[in-house]
Amino acid sequence: MSYNGSGTFTINSTGQPVVAGTVITATAFNSLTNDLATGLTTAITKDGQTTTTARITFAQGLTSSLVTDSSSVSTGSIITAGGVGIAKALYVGTTANVAGAVTLGGIATFSAQPIFSSLTASSAVATDASKGLVSVTNTGTGNNVLATSPTITTPVISSIVNTGTLTLPTSTDTLVGRATTDTLTNKTLTTPVISSLSSASATALTLQSAGTTAITVSTSQNVGIGTTSPTQKLTVSGAIQATNSSSNFDQSGAQFDYASGAGRISSYISTGSNLQFLTNPNGGASAERMRIDSSGKVLVGTTEADNPTDGIVLYFAAQNSQVIIGHATGTPSGYTYIKFSYNASTIGSITQNGTTAVAYNTSSDYRLKENIAPLTGALAKVAQLKPVTYTWKSSPEETGEGFIAHELSEVCPQAVHGTKDEVDTDGNPKYQGIDTSFLVATLTAAIQELKAINDQQAETINALTARVTALENA
Repeated sequence: MSYNGSGTFTINSTGQPVVAGTVITATAFNSLTNDLATGLTTAITKDGQTTTTARITFAQGLTSSLVTDSSSVSTGSIITAGGVGIAKALYVGTTANVAGAVTLGGIATFSAQPIFSSLTASSAVATDASKGLVSVTNTGTGNNVLATSPTITTPVISSIVNTGTLTLPTSTDTLVGRATTDTLTNKTLTTPVISSLSSASATALTLQSAGTTAITVSTSQNVGIGTTSPTQKLTVSGAIQATNSSSNFDQSGAQFDYASGAGRISSYISTGSNLQFLTNPNGGASAERMRIDSSGKVLVGTTEADNPTDGIVLYFAAQNSQVIIGHATGTPSGYTYIKFSYNASTIGSITQNGTTAVAYNTSSDYRLKENIAPLTGALAKVAQLKPVTYTWKSSPEETGEGFIAHELSEVCPQAVHGTKDEVDTDGNPKYQGIDTSFLVATLTAAIQELKAINDQQAETINALTARVTALENA
């Protein structure tokens, strides 16, 4: 009797029993031998020719003297194709080597600290000392140490409250902004409460928006908005805009620098508003000193222009108030204090004429003129002038002498500005004015004409005198 190499045991094979050609055919014997063959066929063979069809139950467990080869998955003490399911506790008396992944569905209890040659966290891992996680490259007590430092990311802060302290991480730590319901190291992450922000030694403090630096506090404690190199206590690159009627600038002790002409302060309070400049003398209530109104007029010392068409209005309540235009050094003669222009061409100026005199100039260069001819009829024109004396209605004690504007305009219109009886849109008088300098040429020509007449009369008198003398001598 023997196994056939496939795990089947045969009793009645050829050559059995030993008497050649003899077969025992008794029914009872055949049944017995068939049962023996079936039993032996289903038994576990020593050389592994058969495969079990059900689980094997061991009353006292399983003891093996075979040695496990830790370098191979096919030479161990027990090899299973479908894994091992353990219903109760598993005791490993020596080193357990697992080549693949180990998934624990329940709680794993270690009587000693487990040692990991490498550790990869696929989700949050508690690393406090009580868990006893130790890396073979970082032995000792304390938290688990990761092999590489995580990347720093900018924390996301939804709001800042001015109590408490937030200590920012070092350059090798990680602080990731999360929603308020996330957890970090078993602690609920809520909105941070910040009382102060600090930068590293000799390093500027910066605040970024959308990846671009918006505010910089330099190591000299200068604050820059829109610039990373502030040179003053407050340096602003770009426009400062006030969009509320209650907005104001409190500049006590402050200094505004306009480097390279790039700085400006713009007021956009509301349509038709004024840009006002105020001071608070002696710590009292603020008082307006100057304004630029909605039409572009500049008003100094007053809040309303006497004439709506005026570009600049200077009003002084005190009688000794002055407008001073001057310079300390420079050319002693010919320095221009005020220049008048029209269509980009100079038409007049007020200049320094030496160290003690001022010249009021009207453009008179020959290169500006054409059709030049002698002035004639000046004596007849002067004869039409009506010089008068008068007193002023506002100051009856003050007397004057000169001309009435509309009467002078009939003779010398270029010397008069304005129109007789003209009023503005509100019905207020627009008074005429006179520039008597325009009479100089007429008066000069009249004097020359009068001199010519005198010279001619003198010649006539001399000739008559000579003739009378000749007659007397005869």
